[in-house]
Amino acid sequence: MKEEIKEKLQEFLENNKWQIVTIVIAIIVTLIFVLPTKHSDSDTFEIS
Repeated sequence: MKEEIKEKLQEFLENNKWQIVTIVIAIIVTLIFVLPTKHSDSDTFEIS
């Protein structure tokens, strides 16, 4: 049973490799754009 699950998981990862990679890159890019604006917002918040 465990081996079967492992095989299905590997198959899924191989079939959806590029989808997963694209999602991960999208998340990283979003974080890069969102985090600096949040930091500048909190900085101006502290001043006022």
